[in-house]
Amino acid sequence: MDALDLARLQFAVTTVYHFFFVPLTLGLSILVAIMQTLWYRTSNPVYKQMARFWGKLFIINFALGVVTGLVQEFQFGMNWSEYSRFMGDIFGAPLAIEALLAFYLESTFIGVWVFGWDRLPKGVHLASIWLVALGSNISALWILIANSFMQQPVGYREVIGADGVLAKVEMDSFLDVVTNPNVLMQFPHVLAAGVVTAAFFVLGISAWHLLRQTNDRDFFARSARIATVYGLIGIVLVVFSFNLAVPISQLASTVTRSTLGIAMACVMLSFLMMITRRKAIPQVIGFLSMENGLFFAATSATYGMPMVVELGIALDVLVGVLILGVFFFQIREQFDSLDLKHLENLREGE
Repeated sequence: MDALDLARLQFAVTTVYHFFFVPLTLGLSILVAIMQTLWYRTSNPVYKQMARFWGKLFIINFALGVVTGLVQEFQFGMNWSEYSRFMGDIFGAPLAIEALLAFYLESTFIGVWVFGWDRLPKGVHLASIWLVALGSNISALWILIANSFMQQPVGYREVIGADGVLAKVEMDSFLDVVTNPNVLMQFPHVLAAGVVTAAFFVLGISAWHLLRQTNDRDFFARSARIATVYGLIGIVLVVFSFNLAVPISQLASTVTRSTLGIAMACVMLSFLMMITRRKAIPQVIGFLSMENGLFFAATSATYGMPMVVELGIALDVLVGVLILGVFFFQIREQFDSLDLKHLENLREGE
């Protein structure tokens, strides 16, 4: 292997290792802020405990992301010095703004949040974690602006040296660089992926504690419920950003490969919702979502169905929803609740 291959290998390992922590930082910062907001609005100490517990894991992940990111920054100058010289006028500007604006905002207020418990007013302390979440995601935006120029160069002009050879490129339009179409496709996807990553991170740890039946069962059950809703929102955003990023004209040749993953994600999340929720309505929603995921997979694999079949299925779904509505109404009238625990108690009484 020559020096170029070694430089590529080193940078690839650093980048992959760094990106292990990036999506979790983006999503977990928002999730911790949501948990603390629930504590601020309800004064329920469980939500405060959740914000502090998951916040500690967020801080550890943030620190690891910073350390690996600094190594990556140094490698731009050491491994790719010629690239940095040639593209530095354009590539360096978004990275400088990310460091001076977003990273400083994030780093400053993460200190305020860590050391401000029981020292700052609740509203000010809540604002600090939301500023951390804002800084984290703005940081990702500026880094993606720099990356998007590498994928789709815009807003630049070529500088010819005295020898008549292309010497470097300079920024011609800052607005064109910031509004690069590639950014508009990348950023929603990365943000949504961070939301999903954080949700499954919290769900995995919560499930482990629930299976071990630890003393904090209520704490981890609440965490799992919040993460479930958070993850479902993230999946919707991932699907939206995916369809935003890929033009419809390019989906024709890869429709099965592209949509089967979305369909299976819908099925698995539906299973998760049915397992973690006790009330009848969320369980039925999970069941219907699972059915729609399977139907979506079937239509993807068969390249669509005749309109008559689709209309028939839509009519069946409509009738099913009406029947379920009547069913729920009768259950609520009889038991004054839709919690499945009452139905289990009825079965035990028999």
